[in-house]
Amino acid sequence: NSWTLALAGAATDLERHPSDFGRLYAGIGDLIVRNENGVYRSTDAGASWAPINGPWESDGDGVGRVELAIAPSNPNVLYVGIQDGYNVRGTDGGLLGLWRTDDAWDPTPSWTRIDVTETDNGTGNHGYCGYNPAFNSLTEQCWYDHELIVDPTNPDILYAGGIALWKYNGTSWSEVSHLVDRPEEGIHADQHTMAWAGNRLLVGNDGGIWSSTDGGATWEDHNTNLAITQFYEGAIHPEDPFFAVGGAQDNGSMRWNGPPTGWRWVLGGDGADNVFSRSNPDTDWALSFQSLAIRRTRNAGASFERADIGINKNGAAFISRFEQCPADENVVIAG
Repeated sequence: NSWTLALAGAATDLERHPSDFGRLYAGIGDLIVRNENGVYRSTDAGASWAPINGPWESDGDGVGRVELAIAPSNPNVLYVGIQDGYNVRGTDGGLLGLWRTDDAWDPTPSWTRIDVTETDNGTGNHGYCGYNPAFNSLTEQCWYDHELIVDPTNPDILYAGGIALWKYNGTSWSEVSHLVDRPEEGIHADQHTMAWAGNRLLVGNDGGIWSSTDGGATWEDHNTNLAITQFYEGAIHPEDPFFAVGGAQDNGSMRWNGPPTGWRWVLGGDGADNVFSRSNPDTDWALSFQSLAIRRTRNAGASFERADIGINKNGAAFISRFEQCPADENVVIAG
């Protein structure tokens, strides 16, 4: 009926040996560099903890959030992912590194660094949690969305969640969230939790829950009956009340064609303001997303082109506005 503090600090992960609850690993990882940040191990069910040394300690950029994953089929295999802690050095908020040991329970585990350059801009300083492949942009979010899990039967297969979800097969990486190649069939951005139910991988992110039984090749959406989308703005087709577009928080811009079709994703980002052409509303729309990024389509969303060239976006709000002139559809004011 009571709790005892066994290990102080910002606990960011806790992993147990699959067949021996007495053996545990913990990550202490405040996003700001702290003396207590690091990897810890217990062999007495958490009654006491000892720090585990690794290459991350000699990296002058500093340890931030710590994520861990033990291989269910071989608990000697442990993966450690560490955020570059905030200390005005290195790539604060990016990925300090990803390491693997095959002797997790030895007195002094040995570590091998895993190359993550395929998951970012080729530097490896940002990694799977500091790079957004959908926008080809550096987004240092390892303090926010960072999760690891190992395949239940193959210790060489690792899933690493950041903005996208990446799969490592022991030699190379692939982006299995499909944010780039087919986003309408993939999963939402910003991965936070993963679990196995048999051979089914369940992933929780900023958009809800998805699952895959084929290693991320295809996904099942478990959110179709959850009415939780937050819309910033919307527009209705000038002639068809069953045709609308809306910009949603962290869910991009979506198109609605009434029942039974419902809502269909058309453009990414944090969806914002949008307008229909009054002369060609079936095919011509302008949609926007965060920081006043405006895109135009002339083929009902099959493709988009930039419509914001020339706008000075200095000081633009995260969700900015634009409105269409009622007398001339080609005149739009934005700010």
